[in-house]
Amino acid sequence: MDSNIDTVGLQAAATQQYVNTVYKSSNVVCSCGSKVFHEAVVLKKISTLMSGTGREELVPIPVYVCDKCGKIPDEFTNKSAAKMILGEDKEEKEEKEDSSIII
Repeated sequence: MDSNIDTVGLQAAATQQYVNTVYKSSNVVCSCGSKVFHEAVVLKKISTLMSGTGREELVPIPVYVCDKCGKIPDEFTNKSAAKMILGEDKEEKEEKEDSSIII
């Protein structure tokens, strides 16, 4: 029984050390200055050809969004991945293509 008590004591000490480490860690701060975020989900549509099931599929991608400004901070993901998830990379390509058209 003594070894059981020792194991529980070690686990409690490790847990306390982890909690202390978390509290001493730096906060993620959005570019707007906010430190408060909420989890949201971006839904991506997978075409019938790409899904492999023969029907259109929805794939949820969890993201963290700033409560103050509504943006996904760069620190949570790299910029290109965030743009790809939100579909902003397509908009930029379309804008570049539109601006290169001469009438």
